[in-house]
Amino acid sequence: HGFYIGLPYEKCVQNIKVAAEMIREHDASRPIATVYGGLPAEWAIDGLPEIDVWGVNYYHGLSFEHIFEEWGDRSDKPLYIAEYGADAWNAIKGEEDDDAQANATTTLTADIMNHSSVLGGVCLGGFLFEWSDEWWKDRAGSLDQHDVGGIAPGGGPWPDLTFNEEWWGVVDIDRNPRAAYYAYKAIPLPTLAPTPALAPAPTPAPTPASTPSPSVPRTSAPRTTTTTTTTTTPAAVVPSTTSAVTTPGTPALTTTAIVAMTTPITTPAVTTAAPTPAPTP
Repeated sequence: HGFYIGLPYEKCVQNIKVAAEMIREHDASRPIATVYGGLPAEWAIDGLPEIDVWGVNYYHGLSFEHIFEEWGDRSDKPLYIAEYGADAWNAIKGEEDDDAQANATTTLTADIMNHSSVLGGVCLGGFLFEWSDEWWKDRAGSLDQHDVGGIAPGGGPWPDLTFNEEWWGVVDIDRNPRAAYYAYKAIPLPTLAPTPALAPAPTPAPTPASTPSPSVPRTSAPRTTTTTTTTTTPAAVVPSTTSAVTTPGTPALTTTAIVAMTTPITTPAVTTAAPTPAPTP
C-alpha cells in the first residue's frame, strides 16, 4: 500500500479503500481483511467500512500490552494477530538463543489464547512468525550464509528488541526443529468448558417384596355353614289317578297319568362343617 516507500499514512488508508472496493465489486460473498503494523487509529477504522476483519502485526518483547482492550474500545469487528513471535538470535549474547525464542513463543501465544473469541474475547487467533529461517533477508550479507544483521524499528522482539531477520524460523533452513517448535506444538487450543449433561431422572426405588408374616399355628373350632335352598322343580312327577283298561282277550293294563307341577319345593336347611386348615409349616 505504499507505507514502506514513504507514502503518507492518509494516502495508505486511501489506497486500501480503493483496493477493498474493487474486491467487493467482484466478490461480495467473502470477508475482506487488511493488516496493520500496530493498532490502527480510530479514524482509519471508521474510514474503511469495507474491511471486515482487521489484522495487526505486533512485536514488543513478551507482551501485547493493551491492544486487546483497546481494540474492544475502538471496534466491534474481528481482530487477529497477523504476525508475532521472536527470532532465535540473541544480539546481547552474540549467539543463538533457542530458549529465549521458545519462551517468547509460549508467553505470547498464551496471551492470544486468553483473549480468544472462543472464550468471549476479541481475538480470532494469530500467525506465529515464522516457519523457517530466510537466509536472503539480510541485504548486507550473503545469500548462502546465515547472517546475524538486524534492525529494531520502534521496539522489537524478545530478548534483545532486535529484528534478526534471518533467524525467525521455528525450524532452521534444513527443517530441524528448534525449541520454539515444540513449545508451540504443546500449547492447547482454547476450548469452551463442556456443557454439563442433564442429570438423569432418578430411578424409583424398587418396591420391596412383601414378606410373609411368620406362620402361627392356629387351633380353632370348626366353622359351620348353614345353607337354605329354595328350588323350583319343573316337571315334578306326582301320581294322579289310576285306572284299569281292559281289552277283550288281554290282561288288564294299569295306566298312570303324569301331571307337570311347578310348585316351589323348599329344601330343608343343610348344615355342613368346614374342614380345619392344616397349620402353615
